[in-house]
Amino acid sequence: MTYVVLQTTKDAVVTPYTHAFLKGDKVRNVTLQGQCPADPVGHVGMFVDGPAIQHVVNALGPNDPRSEPTCTGYGLPM
Repeated sequence: MTYVVLQTTKDAVVTPYTHAFLKGDKVRNVTLQGQCPADPVGHVGMFVDGPAIQHVVNALGPNDPRSEPTCTGYGLPM
């Protein structure tokens, strides 16, 4: 995998939120609320969102980039 796109359904900057996604075989598009439905994070709060940070660490580190985050430590709401 070459690219991981993290997006929130609560995004008020990229609208519709699906416009953030990329196409291709080497892309993994992740909707945070698809894994953590109660996550209220908006565009600006993703940098402190637990699930988003876990995805970044998994993508950059030795962990499996497809491992699921725990649904805790939500970022700033929209």
